[in-house]
Amino acid sequence: MIVRNKRLLNGIATKFNLDICSIYNYYKGNAYVDNKGNCLPTTMLYKNRKFKLKYFDGCFHPFIVEVANS
Repeated sequence: MIVRNKRLLNGIATKFNLDICSIYNYYKGNAYVDNKGNCLPTTMLYKNRKFKLKYFDGCFHPFIVEVANS
């Protein structure tokens, strides 16, 4: 599920140095590095929930999606 909650997006963006589009809620950078040039983990843990960046068909930028706990 794509994360659309602004407070949650801003929290993830602050913790992992991401630049989120305020209109469409996607990450405006490369899915493998943050704004400071550091490598991003494949899954991001925030408030005991797992998230990752995912591309969708027809989109040039990745969205933050929540990963189901398994």
